[in-house]
Amino acid sequence: MQHIHCTVSNCYYWDKGNVCLAKEILVTSDEVGARYPDSLDATNMMEVAEEIGSISASSCMATCCKTFVDKSAAQRETKKAPVPKISRQQYEQSKSTGM
Repeated sequence: MQHIHCTVSNCYYWDKGNVCLAKEILVTSDEVGARYPDSLDATNMMEVAEEIGSISASSCMATCCKTFVDKSAAQRETKKAPVPKISRQQYEQSKSTGM
């Protein structure tokens, strides 16, 4: 398991220690991020993959995480965030086993 670090504390997937607990993330260019609605995420990326293809970015400043879900919005709404979370316990176990 990869360990994703994130400092966006108002994200639904953020956890103590600046850890991202999303099971999947989608990082794309700002250009693609601006072209597609917030509903585009890792879980439905394949639906538009042929249209998007792969794209280059000139720097990290030209990329965005499409998995972000505002924590307070996710708690207010009855629907769940689009990507499942892993538990903190699963994260800690993956760190101790090196996976």
